Amino acid sequence: MRKIYLLISLWISAACMLQAQVPTCNTKALNVPTVLNVEANDAGVFHIELSQWKELSTKFTWTGDSALNMLMGNVCNFLPSQSDPNTIGAVTLQNGLGYTIAPKDWDKLTSKTDAEGKIYFRMLTAKKGVLKVEIVENEPVQEVIDWNQAVEFDFDNANQYPGDNSKKLFHVDLQQVESGKGLILFMQNLSQTQSTTLYVEGFLVSGGKVTYTMTEDMFLNAKQKRNFLLDADMVTMAKNSGSQVYVRLQANQPVECTTAEVTADTEDIDCLNAAEINWPALLELVKRNKIKYKELPKFPEVRRDLAILLDESVSYADLRKSALRVGKKLLKQVGLFDVYRGDKIAEGKKQYAMSFVLQDLEKTLTDNDVERVMSKLLSTFQNEFGAVLR
Repeated sequence: MRKIYLLISLWISAACMLQAQVPTCNTKALNVPTVLNVEANDAGVFHIELSQWKELSTKFTWTGDSALNMLMGNVCNFLPSQSDPNTIGAVTLQNGLGYTIAPKDWDKLTSKTDAEGKIYFRMLTAKKGVLKVEIVENEPVQEVIDWNQAVEFDFDNANQYPGDNSKKLFHVDLQQVESGKGLILFMQNLSQTQSTTLYVEGFLVSGGKVTYTMTEDMFLNAKQKRNFLLDADMVTMAKNSGSQVYVRLQANQPVECTTAEVTADTEDIDCLNAAEINWPALLELVKRNKIKYKELPKFPEVRRDLAILLDESVSYADLRKSALRVGKKLLKQVGLFDVYRGDKIAEGKKQYAMSFVLQDLEKTLTDNDVERVMSKLLSTFQNEFGAVLR
């Protein structure tokens, strides 16, 4: 038999009576979403109807200077203690932290409700605070894949996918891959006219459980080909661990999948089209290409533009040749940036807008230097080609 000892201290003479207290069953409905102000040492009891909560992911977030002990029971007057046989769950919430009860967790409590399908809550804290109850997005249900339904991947022939948006699973036998090599899967859109949206998944499976996943969304134009790489490290790791590799396709158009082995050096190549280079011949050609280097100019270049009216028979090539002859070492570039025929230009005539770049490698050109060259150019064009300054 357990004994309980009480120390009672009184300042005056008085009678003392001990009386057992049964918790009240005046419960309040706990709604979601809601915000509860919880008082210190609150004896209140809340209830929920599990059928209305079991499909929800419910998050409880506590804000307070003292921790909150949240207890669940299957009767309204369960004692606020985890040792009470009617206590079916308990969690301690620290300030600012939340706790989420997912549908799978609610489902475990289905057999522990009272006759009315209710579960009861007690909120115990040494200092008052606020409890926020809210619905959060359900965690995605992990997909169960039947690996036995996989089709063996054909290394020698094209593997066909029907393009009906279904998921088709292939088992890739890594024993057919040479040691130290990876595997490239070529995904080709078979449609002649339509683009394909393709979703590719790669699974590394050990003991029926997925240990590694790689995915890629592909958009393929008509007859376009894209690659999906199982690199050499992944293949080696799978072989050493006895894992299996599966690839699953899903697309809205027919797709064809073929394969090729690759080494670590070629894994970054987007396409395995190859050509052999004749290096001796290439090096011999390089020797014939003599490269000359010259020092960068120390002095600035100057550009001038000139607009002249000419007969249609005059060519730009003739003008350029004459300009370079007259400009000698100062004229570095001659350009034609506009040709105009039409309004205010007589029939059989055309207007050229030309640019001239001048530079002296030994000094900075003065305005007089530039004007002297430009005057010679204009005089040459007038005398040799009948040009008129515009």
